[in-house]
Amino acid sequence: MGDNDDGESSGIDNSVGSPEAYTEYGIVPQEYAAITVEESEFTRPVADGQLQDYDDLQEPLGFASEEDPGGGVLGMEIEADASAGVTLDESVLHNKDLWLFGQLPSQLYDDITQGNTYGAESKLNELVEIYIQSNASAEAVGDVLAFVLKDIVQQDIDEVHQAARRALSGGSDAKVEHDLAYRAFASLWPGCEQGKSQSDRVAAVLARADPHLPWLGYRWLLFSTIEHQRPDLYKEVASLARPGDIGGKLASDLGQLQDTSAMVFYDVIAEVFRAFPEETVANPAIIHTTINMIDTSITYSLCASLATGHLTLFGSNQPHRVVIESLEWESYEQSCVWRFLTSELARSPDTVTDLCNTLLLQHKLTHETYPDAVDGLLQLLCVTAPSANMLLIMLGSRQLCLDQKGQGDDPSDKRRIPDLATLVLVSWCSTHGRKVLVPIVAELAGMLDVMPLSSRSPTSSLDRLKQVGVVISKDDVKDFIQHSRNAAASITSVASILDELLEVLNQSQSGDADSEDARSPLAPNHAKLDPSPLGGDIAYKAGSVYAEDATPPSSPSPVAITRRRSTASSGVGASGSNGVSNSRSKRRRHIVESDDSE
Repeated sequence: MGDNDDGESSGIDNSVGSPEAYTEYGIVPQEYAAITVEESEFTRPVADGQLQDYDDLQEPLGFASEEDPGGGVLGMEIEADASAGVTLDESVLHNKDLWLFGQLPSQLYDDITQGNTYGAESKLNELVEIYIQSNASAEAVGDVLAFVLKDIVQQDIDEVHQAARRALSGGSDAKVEHDLAYRAFASLWPGCEQGKSQSDRVAAVLARADPHLPWLGYRWLLFSTIEHQRPDLYKEVASLARPGDIGGKLASDLGQLQDTSAMVFYDVIAEVFRAFPEETVANPAIIHTTINMIDTSITYSLCASLATGHLTLFGSNQPHRVVIESLEWESYEQSCVWRFLTSELARSPDTVTDLCNTLLLQHKLTHETYPDAVDGLLQLLCVTAPSANMLLIMLGSRQLCLDQKGQGDDPSDKRRIPDLATLVLVSWCSTHGRKVLVPIVAELAGMLDVMPLSSRSPTSSLDRLKQVGVVISKDDVKDFIQHSRNAAASITSVASILDELLEVLNQSQSGDADSEDARSPLAPNHAKLDPSPLGGDIAYKAGSVYAEDATPPSSPSPVAITRRRSTASSGVGASGSNGVSNSRSKRRRHIVESDDSE
């Protein structure tokens, strides 16, 4: 090891002939190679009494034993929590697997305890350099780092973070005196950039020290992910420290960071979410940590990122995981969850529909059992684009609530329930108007009578209702819209839209009745009215059309009926009502002639 660059002696006395003197610095002369293990000598000689270069040490070095005949250097496999709960003492400085380092671990510890910062930094760098360039035991070196760093005075984390931010923006952190924890990371970092095998060794030694240093996780997160944009290196350490639970490790480290400095936590949390989407999306623990100390300005900032798609907290598949977990949280925390949900999911109606199914039908949430959650869901639904499936699920929830409330109660009292579906429909009327809602109600009416339950898709909203024992009919829909009409009677614009929705349902039911009459075997053999959804007029067909092998007419589209009635009442045509009559006569005459020709 010779003299140092600054001219100071390395302390090696080559004239000393005892094995202890040589082995203190890892030098094994040829004449001592055959000494037995009991005499504390090494089994591997070193040529010419000189220590090989670190780069040449590619084979395991250490002591031979029955347990480890290959040399004694422990592998890099670290069992979960292998060192958790173990109290480290000075014996770790004299571990036999540290023979390569000589007295360096003890000298490092002495410098730290004596406050010799410069000497401690120098020896720490030397220890890390030897470790990276050799096959020294990750467990032994990790225990040394944990022991010597456990009582250091840590630098203010706010100062560390601000210096890192200045460096990222092109500024300088030359005036910042970093603590030994930061210096240890900085010494290990070159190994992370030398390839996979070296970065694995860095991860192994940090994972070994992690259980003994509560701050190591979040400080390595800041150093690797925020300062150097390498989240993969954080995940590598986390996967060794807590195998199979990187998300749990990340949540724990973020909690430690928040307890240490809320300012730094909220400054980096959005970056953490973007860097670890698999671990953070729909993770109740991390989201709860995020909101339990949040203030209004941070909430607004995160909502803006969610609304513009720059951040994802809940994803499209499992937002209900967070909602179900949050039902027992404080009211303010639940309100934050729903603000984030609304910002992210308002542009995803299908995801909102699935969320409604889980909360309203499967878990049967009501405003009486979970008022905070139902209030949040109300705000989300009011800003989400309406759909027939969404309306049907809310109707099913309302029906469940009515059935429960109606047991032993006056039926008239059931109609006064301030149900979620009514409030959402009234809001939709104000926001979207008749142009959006009339087709939706017409589609809903068609869903209820076009296809039997047995042939519907297993994922349809009607099938979801069937699974919870709810059957919705057109009369139920009509009753619901009438109830909403009564509740919003004082809002003239909303009441008029609801009246039109009722008219659509009435026409749909009238069309169903006409179709049933046409199909009846007792129907007289004379002309029947067949409202055509395409022409806007009414065509007469002879009773012979309904022969045994003929296809019966389909029921009319409610939207088309509304359009025809408004057209007829306005007198569209060259001759007003006469024009409509003439058109009917011509079409009637054409049909009769066609029948005669056949």
